[in-house]
Amino acid sequence: FFRSRFARLKHQEKFHLGPFPCEICGRQFNDTGNRKRHVECTHGGKRKWTCFVCGKSVRERTTLREHLRIHSGEKPHLCSICGQSFRHSSSYRLHLRVHHDDKRYECDECGKTFIRHDHLTKHQMIHSGEKAHQCEECGKCFRRQDHLTVHYKSVHLGEKIWQKYKTAVHQCEVCKKEFKGR
Repeated sequence: FFRSRFARLKHQEKFHLGPFPCEICGRQFNDTGNRKRHVECTHGGKRKWTCFVCGKSVRERTTLREHLRIHSGEKPHLCSICGQSFRHSSSYRLHLRVHHDDKRYECDECGKTFIRHDHLTKHQMIHSGEKAHQCEECGKCFRRQDHLTVHYKSVHLGEKIWQKYKTAVHQCEVCKKEFKGR
């Protein structure tokens, strides 16, 4: 949701492509938002959430919720490849990178890899030219559902999709920073 692909890439490069080390303890983070939260929670700031089991205090409620999993044994993040489960999503993502990198699904056409088979299947439509999404109103076919939606709203409902985009505020999914398109 940036003005251009280049603007999005520059934003991601500056704020989300680490490593970003903590200047106090040296711990590395994948984006500036995570580093900022770490500094506030670990090296200062008011800790207002306290674990009723062990008394540990944390700054954010979500951190307390994750901490409580240590005591409950809950591991909600399940690997669909090997069945191992994890307390934290970050541990799960690391597990996928380390243990299943070689077991990804690879596109024979271009070499791009995917963790999930259904993502590979969807990607392969690009190469095959298959257009699986058909407009019920006029029969026109599209490779992607979102393209069909834009077509339907603009052609059959008369909505001015691109005018909305030009004035809409767009938000980065990672850091929630907002940008206005033109």
